[in-house]
Amino acid sequence: MLDQVLVSTVLRKYLQDHHPAFLTDATEHANGSMDCSLKSPSRHFSIWIGTYNSEYTLGLESPDGDSGCHTHFTPYTERDFPHVLENMSALLNDIMSGKVIFYHSTLQGYTWTSDMDDTLKKKRPDEEIMFFSWK
Repeated sequence: MLDQVLVSTVLRKYLQDHHPAFLTDATEHANGSMDCSLKSPSRHFSIWIGTYNSEYTLGLESPDGDSGCHTHFTPYTERDFPHVLENMSALLNDIMSGKVIFYHSTLQGYTWTSDMDDTLKKKRPDEEIMFFSWK
């Protein structure tokens, strides 16, 4: 497992170079982890990034405070940092550009999708779905 402080330091540098707006709301913790977030333009949603357990977690915080929608990006060695950060950044860019959108299912809660049509095809008759974009 990589050193927690190193994982956080690499993320901080990456965000400074590629997504500096996240650093205005960054918190460093005693265990070497950090987290940061960015509110959507509508101020309803936030994207958060954390460095818990020597990995990167990118997630959504919904208007009601639910932050269960997230995904992990794990560097196993220092050589993995560029690839892992590029993958995380690709998802982040897709969210911010509207290629990946959020939705709320009355049966499953909040999550994200890149295919609204497929999401609607899988919708159950007793389920309501609302879609939200970052913008």
